[in-house]
Amino acid sequence: MNYFIIGDIHGCYHTLIKILKNKVDKDYLIFVGDYIDRGIFPGETIQLLSEYFDKGNTTLLIGNHDFYYSKYITDITTSQEKYLLNDFKETRLRFLKYGINDNKYLHFKNKLSFIYETDHFIVSHAGINKEVFKIINHNPEIKNSPCGNASMEAEKILGHNRTYLLENILLDRSLPDDLGKIQIHGHTPLMCFNPVFFPKIKSWNLDTGAFLGWGMSAIRINDKGDVLNTFFERTDNRDIKCS
Repeated sequence: MNYFIIGDIHGCYHTLIKILKNKVDKDYLIFVGDYIDRGIFPGETIQLLSEYFDKGNTTLLIGNHDFYYSKYITDITTSQEKYLLNDFKETRLRFLKYGINDNKYLHFKNKLSFIYETDHFIVSHAGINKEVFKIINHNPEIKNSPCGNASMEAEKILGHNRTYLLENILLDRSLPDDLGKIQIHGHTPLMCFNPVFFPKIKSWNLDTGAFLGWGMSAIRINDKGDVLNTFFERTDNRDIKCS
Protein backbone atom coordinates (compact mmCIF):
# COMPACT_ATOMS: atom_id res chain seq x y z
CA MET A 1 0.00 0.00 0.00
CA ASN A 2 1.12 3.56 -0.72
CA TYR A 3 0.46 6.54 1.54
CA PHE A 4 -0.30 10.12 0.48
CA ILE A 5 0.64 12.45 3.36
CA ILE A 6 -0.25 16.16 3.38
CA GLY A 7 1.31 18.91 5.48
CA ASP A 8 -0.28 21.75 7.46
CA ILE A 9 -3.42 23.22 5.86
CA HIS A 10 -4.53 26.12 8.11
CA GLY A 11 -7.81 26.75 6.33
CA CYS A 12 -6.21 26.97 2.87
CA TYR A 13 -9.06 25.06 1.27
CA HIS A 14 -8.45 25.89 -2.39
CA THR A 15 -4.78 24.96 -2.11
CA LEU A 16 -5.80 21.69 -0.46
CA ILE A 17 -8.11 20.87 -3.37
CA LYS A 18 -5.22 21.37 -5.78
CA ILE A 19 -2.76 19.17 -3.94
CA LEU A 20 -5.34 16.40 -3.50
CA LYS A 21 -5.49 16.10 -7.30
CA ASN A 22 -2.13 14.32 -7.05
CA LYS A 23 -3.60 11.55 -4.91
CA VAL A 24 -4.05 8.12 -6.50
CA ASP A 25 -7.34 6.36 -5.69
CA LYS A 26 -5.68 3.51 -3.77
CA ASP A 27 -3.45 5.79 -1.69
CA TYR A 28 -4.05 5.79 2.06
CA LEU A 29 -4.46 9.44 3.11
CA ILE A 30 -2.76 10.91 6.17
CA PHE A 31 -3.01 14.58 7.19
CA VAL A 32 -0.51 15.90 9.75
CA GLY A 33 -2.85 18.37 11.48
CA ASP A 34 -3.39 22.13 11.87
CA TYR A 35 -6.49 22.30 9.70
CA ILE A 36 -7.77 25.63 11.03
CA ASP A 37 -6.73 29.24 11.77
CA ARG A 38 -4.68 31.64 9.66
CA GLY A 39 -6.29 30.73 6.31
CA ILE A 40 -9.85 31.90 5.70
CA PHE A 41 -11.75 28.69 4.90
CA PRO A 42 -11.68 26.58 8.10
CA GLY A 43 -15.28 25.41 7.67
CA GLU A 44 -14.86 24.22 4.11
CA THR A 45 -11.60 22.55 5.08
CA ILE A 46 -12.90 20.43 7.94
CA GLN A 47 -16.05 19.58 5.97
CA LEU A 48 -13.91 18.14 3.19
CA LEU A 49 -11.62 16.31 5.61
CA SER A 50 -14.63 14.82 7.40
CA GLU A 51 -15.92 13.49 4.09
CA TYR A 52 -12.60 11.79 3.39
CA PHE A 53 -12.48 10.35 6.91
CA ASP A 54 -16.02 9.04 6.75
CA LYS A 55 -15.29 7.24 3.49
CA GLY A 56 -12.41 5.38 5.18
CA ASN A 57 -8.79 4.89 4.13
CA THR A 58 -7.89 8.17 5.86
CA THR A 59 -6.22 9.23 9.10
CA LEU A 60 -6.52 12.78 10.41
CA LEU A 61 -3.82 13.66 12.94
CA ILE A 62 -4.32 16.44 15.44
CA GLY A 63 -2.29 19.65 15.40
CA ASN A 64 -1.78 22.23 18.11
CA HIS A 65 -4.32 24.63 16.56
CA ASP A 66 -6.94 21.89 16.33
CA PHE A 67 -6.31 20.71 19.89
CA TYR A 68 -6.21 24.08 21.61
CA TYR A 69 -9.19 25.43 19.70
CA SER A 70 -11.21 22.60 21.29
CA LYS A 71 -9.98 23.81 24.69
CA TYR A 72 -10.93 27.39 23.83
CA ILE A 73 -14.54 26.57 22.93
CA THR A 74 -14.98 24.42 26.04
CA ASP A 75 -13.72 27.25 28.28
CA ILE A 76 -10.54 25.52 29.38
CA THR A 77 -7.84 28.16 29.70
CA THR A 78 -4.36 27.26 28.45
CA SER A 79 -1.29 29.28 27.58
CA GLN A 80 -1.73 28.24 23.97
CA GLU A 81 -5.33 29.39 24.01
CA LYS A 82 -4.18 32.84 25.14
CA TYR A 83 -1.43 32.90 22.52
CA LEU A 84 -3.85 31.99 19.72
CA LEU A 85 -6.84 33.94 21.04
CA ASN A 86 -7.20 36.29 18.05
CA ASP A 87 -6.95 33.40 15.59
CA PHE A 88 -9.55 31.45 17.56
CA LYS A 89 -12.02 34.34 17.64
CA GLU A 90 -11.77 34.81 13.88
CA THR A 91 -11.95 31.08 13.22
CA ARG A 92 -15.06 30.77 15.38
CA LEU A 93 -16.77 33.52 13.40
CA ARG A 94 -15.85 31.84 10.11
CA PHE A 95 -17.12 28.49 11.39
CA LEU A 96 -20.45 30.00 12.44
CA LYS A 97 -20.79 31.77 9.09
CA TYR A 98 -20.29 28.41 7.38
CA GLY A 99 -22.78 26.69 9.70
CA ILE A 100 -20.37 24.86 12.01
CA ASN A 101 -21.13 25.40 15.68
CA ASP A 102 -18.95 24.34 18.60
CA ASN A 103 -20.55 20.90 18.91
CA LYS A 104 -19.95 20.17 15.24
CA TYR A 105 -16.30 21.13 15.64
CA LEU A 106 -15.90 18.88 18.68
CA HIS A 107 -17.43 16.04 16.67
CA PHE A 108 -14.75 16.67 14.03
CA LYS A 109 -12.01 16.83 16.67
CA ASN A 110 -13.04 13.39 17.89
CA LYS A 111 -12.07 11.95 14.50
CA LEU A 112 -8.45 13.06 14.97
CA SER A 113 -5.55 10.88 16.15
CA PHE A 114 -2.26 11.73 17.86
CA ILE A 115 0.09 9.34 16.03
CA TYR A 116 0.12 7.13 12.95
CA GLU A 117 2.86 4.49 13.06
CA THR A 118 3.93 1.45 11.06
CA ASP A 119 7.03 -0.73 11.30
CA HIS A 120 8.86 1.61 8.92
CA PHE A 121 7.60 5.15 9.55
CA ILE A 122 5.81 7.36 12.06
CA VAL A 123 3.68 10.44 11.38
CA SER A 124 2.79 13.12 13.93
CA HIS A 125 2.14 16.84 13.95
CA ALA A 126 5.52 17.91 15.35
CA GLY A 127 8.68 15.82 15.26
CA ILE A 128 9.22 13.30 18.04
CA ASN A 129 12.22 12.86 20.32
CA LYS A 130 13.39 9.61 21.89
CA GLU A 131 11.75 10.27 25.25
CA VAL A 132 8.35 10.88 23.65
CA PHE A 133 8.81 7.78 21.51
CA LYS A 134 9.44 5.78 24.67
CA ILE A 135 6.25 7.08 26.29
CA ILE A 136 4.25 6.30 23.14
CA ASN A 137 5.55 2.75 23.03
CA HIS A 138 4.59 2.28 26.68
CA ASN A 139 1.07 3.52 25.87
CA PRO A 140 0.17 1.88 22.55
CA GLU A 141 -3.49 2.88 23.03
CA ILE A 142 -2.78 6.32 21.64
CA LYS A 143 -1.36 5.09 18.33
CA ASN A 144 -3.56 4.92 15.22
CA SER A 145 -6.69 5.60 17.28
CA PRO A 146 -9.07 8.61 17.18
CA CYS A 147 -8.99 10.96 20.15
CA GLY A 148 -12.75 10.73 20.55
CA ASN A 149 -12.56 7.43 22.42
CA ALA A 150 -12.05 8.61 25.99
CA SER A 151 -9.95 5.57 26.88
CA MET A 152 -7.53 6.52 24.11
CA GLU A 153 -7.29 10.25 24.83
CA ALA A 154 -3.64 10.79 25.70
CA GLU A 155 -4.29 13.62 28.12
CA LYS A 156 -6.57 11.33 30.16
CA ILE A 157 -4.50 8.14 30.26
CA LEU A 158 -0.95 9.37 30.67
CA GLY A 159 -1.14 11.00 34.08
CA HIS A 160 1.87 13.20 34.84
CA ASN A 161 3.32 12.46 31.38
CA ARG A 162 0.45 14.09 29.50
CA THR A 163 1.74 17.67 29.45
CA TYR A 164 5.19 16.61 28.33
CA LEU A 165 3.76 14.34 25.64
CA LEU A 166 1.30 16.89 24.25
CA GLU A 167 3.87 19.67 24.23
CA ASN A 168 6.21 17.52 22.18
CA ILE A 169 3.74 15.83 19.81
CA LEU A 170 1.96 19.12 19.13
CA LEU A 171 4.34 21.98 19.90
CA ASP A 172 8.03 21.03 19.71
CA ARG A 173 9.84 22.97 16.96
CA SER A 174 13.27 21.45 17.50
CA LEU A 175 14.58 18.86 15.05
CA PRO A 176 13.35 15.38 16.02
CA ASP A 177 15.63 12.53 17.03
CA ASP A 178 16.63 9.60 14.85
CA LEU A 179 14.19 6.89 15.93
CA GLY A 180 15.50 4.23 13.57
CA LYS A 181 12.57 4.75 11.21
CA ILE A 182 11.34 7.55 8.95
CA GLN A 183 9.61 10.45 10.70
CA ILE A 184 7.08 12.62 8.87
CA HIS A 185 5.67 15.78 10.44
CA GLY A 186 4.71 19.40 9.91
CA HIS A 187 4.22 22.22 12.44
CA THR A 188 7.36 24.28 11.72
CA PRO A 189 6.91 26.18 8.43
CA LEU A 190 9.87 26.12 6.06
CA MET A 191 9.74 28.51 3.12
CA CYS A 192 10.67 25.93 0.51
CA PHE A 193 9.24 24.65 -2.77
CA ASN A 194 9.14 21.02 -1.64
CA PRO A 195 8.96 18.94 1.52
CA VAL A 196 12.33 18.98 3.28
CA PHE A 197 14.26 15.82 4.21
CA PHE A 198 16.89 15.73 6.96
CA PRO A 199 18.87 12.55 6.16
CA LYS A 200 20.87 12.36 9.41
CA ILE A 201 17.69 12.01 11.44
CA LYS A 202 15.52 10.38 8.74
CA SER A 203 12.91 13.13 9.05
CA TRP A 204 10.56 14.82 6.56
CA ASN A 205 9.01 18.23 7.29
CA LEU A 206 5.88 18.80 5.19
CA ASP A 207 4.98 22.29 6.42
CA THR A 208 5.97 24.72 3.68
CA GLY A 209 3.99 27.73 4.89
CA ALA A 210 0.61 27.50 3.17
CA PHE A 211 -0.91 30.14 5.46
CA LEU A 212 2.09 32.42 4.88
CA GLY A 213 1.26 32.54 1.18
CA TRP A 214 4.06 30.16 0.26
CA GLY A 215 2.66 26.69 -0.41
CA MET A 216 1.35 23.31 0.67
CA SER A 217 3.35 20.10 0.38
CA ALA A 218 2.73 16.36 0.30
CA ILE A 219 4.63 13.14 -0.24
CA ARG A 220 3.71 9.69 -1.48
CA ILE A 221 5.54 6.85 0.24
CA ASN A 222 5.32 3.07 0.08
CA ASP A 223 4.83 0.77 3.07
CA LYS A 224 8.61 0.60 3.57
CA GLY A 225 8.79 4.37 4.04
CA ASP A 226 10.48 4.97 0.66
CA VAL A 227 9.42 8.26 -0.92
CA LEU A 228 7.93 7.77 -4.37
CA ASN A 229 6.96 11.38 -5.14
CA THR A 230 6.96 14.82 -3.56
CA PHE A 231 4.39 17.52 -4.32
CA PHE A 232 4.10 21.27 -3.83
CA GLU A 233 1.33 23.76 -4.61
CA ARG A 234 1.71 27.50 -4.24
CA THR A 235 -0.92 28.94 -1.93
CA ASP A 236 -4.05 29.95 -3.81
CA ASN A 237 -4.69 33.68 -3.37
CA ARG A 238 -8.29 32.95 -2.42
CA ASP A 239 -7.07 31.26 0.75
CA ILE A 240 -5.25 34.26 2.18
CA LYS A 241 -7.15 37.26 0.79
CA CYS A 242 -10.70 38.27 1.60
CA SER A 243 -12.79 38.90 -1.51
